[in-house]
Formats: sequence, C-alpha cells, structure tokens
Amino acid sequence: MKAEFLDAISYDRAVELQPKAMAPLMMLLKLVGFGECTGITFMALCRKL
Repeated sequence: MKAEFLDAISYDRAVELQPKAMAPLMMLLKLVGFGECTGITFMALCRKL
C-alpha cells in the first residue's frame, strides 16, 4: 500500500506540522466548511499520548 502514497509523511511529522497548519485549516473551515449555525458546534482533536 505504500506505493499508492509515495509522498505521505510519518505520523510524527504530521504532529510536528499540526500547529503550523491549524490556522489555515480553521480559516478554510470557517469559509467553506461550516453550514448555517444551529447553535451546536463540536470539534474533536486527538493526540498521541
């Protein structure tokens, strides 16, 4: 399966890049990801322990 994902990064690298990518991701979600607000918003973030 690795052949299908040649440019994939490791989990540890993804965790390192997460803080840098969070602000652009939030802007994208705010602009196009969320529909009309119903009063309840839920977002879950998982961390490696």
